[in-house]
Amino acid sequence: MWGKLFGLVVFLAAAPAVAQVTPPAPQSPTSSDGVDAPGFVRVTSSARGGTGGFVDVPAYGACRYVTVTDPQAGGEAIALQSAASWKSWRSHPWAGDTQAVCCRPSTDTLCQGASGGLVTASVQGTGVNGYGVLGGIGTAVATCNDPPYGTYVDQRNYTCGQAGSGVDADGRWSQSGGDIDRCKANSYVTTGACSTAGGGGWGSLWETVYNSCGQVTGQGYFGPACYTQPPCTTNWQPSYGACSGACGGGSGTQTVTWTDYGSCSGGSYSYPQGCVNNGACMPQLVGGGSCVPFPVGGTDCAGAYGPCYGGPGCGYGCGDTPPQGPGGCFGPSSWSAWGEITGTPTYPTGCAAGLNIVYTQTNADWNLANDADPGAITAFQCWTNP
Repeated sequence: MWGKLFGLVVFLAAAPAVAQVTPPAPQSPTSSDGVDAPGFVRVTSSARGGTGGFVDVPAYGACRYVTVTDPQAGGEAIALQSAASWKSWRSHPWAGDTQAVCCRPSTDTLCQGASGGLVTASVQGTGVNGYGVLGGIGTAVATCNDPPYGTYVDQRNYTCGQAGSGVDADGRWSQSGGDIDRCKANSYVTTGACSTAGGGGWGSLWETVYNSCGQVTGQGYFGPACYTQPPCTTNWQPSYGACSGACGGGSGTQTVTWTDYGSCSGGSYSYPQGCVNNGACMPQLVGGGSCVPFPVGGTDCAGAYGPCYGGPGCGYGCGDTPPQGPGGCFGPSSWSAWGEITGTPTYPTGCAAGLNIVYTQTNADWNLANDADPGAITAFQCWTNP
């Protein structure tokens, strides 16, 4: 049931399509070639137009690309019921048969660095069902998601190599070269400052253009039109509050307020600071005295009180003139004194030491007729002398 298959070579070679390996790899211990019992695969002979094919039970390892060249055979049945039977054939193939290590389809993770995460992709050789022969090329392709930039295609190339040696050798894909990314252009654009920032006026926005792999492909002030206000100007001016110190050099505090009168509208702020009041001191009213003048007697006074109002020699005073005349015509004291003065409230004599006397009223201010002493003082003020 197994081994060489003989037949009419010339007649069958003219067939329009010849299967290379039946069934194609990957096979199993129960594979059926349609002729033999389960567990066999058939490789078409070159005499029937076959060019070889892949024989591989993945659980056994030792993937092989097998060719059958016997011109007398239509093909060869290879037993795969067990790992031992498969190894037996590899150790003692039929004369003229060839075998080469092959690589079965595999997987790898692509899209390294993409924000959307890794993608598992199949490594495919150029042979049937993605198999590859030793030294052959394989590829893995994946679509990567990389927000916010977009999607791109990541491709890796591989070379079919060998692991182990002899009849136990098996194929292994190894990456050759770096990833080949196919990126979409102009997938993402960000904008920055206006080209007229700092100077004012119309300009263009700074743009950064990315492809779908997140790589910068262009930068410059070629974005949409933009406008920036011209720079403002500041004009900070201080103002000073009154100093709380005494006039003439007293220490104190004052409030300083800074105000921005420029176009920046910076507002204002205040703070206290020490100060010396060097302003000249102004005179201050601190005392004085006044009275209501009463008539006093003179040489021509006669009778009681009344004649003193009109006779010659009559006078008016504030009680500081002794009584005169037979009529006892005099005026009682009427002084009212306050503040810093000397003397007594009854007979004040003037302002205290260091003060200025300012006479504000005399008898003449009363406009009394026949006044013998119009210059008599009836009121005065005491002022500080700065």
